[in-house]
Amino acid sequence: MAPTIDVELEKLKADFATLNQSVGDLARDVKALLATTLQGGEDKARASVRDTVEELKERLQESRGRGRRYVEAGEQQIGEHPYTALITAFGLGFIIAKLLDLGHHH
Repeated sequence: MAPTIDVELEKLKADFATLNQSVGDLARDVKALLATTLQGGEDKARASVRDTVEELKERLQESRGRGRRYVEAGEQQIGEHPYTALITAFGLGFIIAKLLDLGHHH
């Protein structure tokens, strides 16, 4: 049984949260690099940033792989239930259009 789209979307959200944390870690390390460089510990700071960049690359590759699997799972769901997918897409489009239309009336 293939995972539901909602489950896959939640996993993707978690992956992006992890990626966001990694970017925050990278920013922290860059800040540390600047501070350490001013104090003369340039090599240590560069190594720290390099390690964080490598970790970020790994996490990004993992997220891409998961994203690809989510897309494939979605395609499979659509292939197995094309009419349900079509009705769902139409319904979501209709709701979004109404929400956007309401936004212009305020």
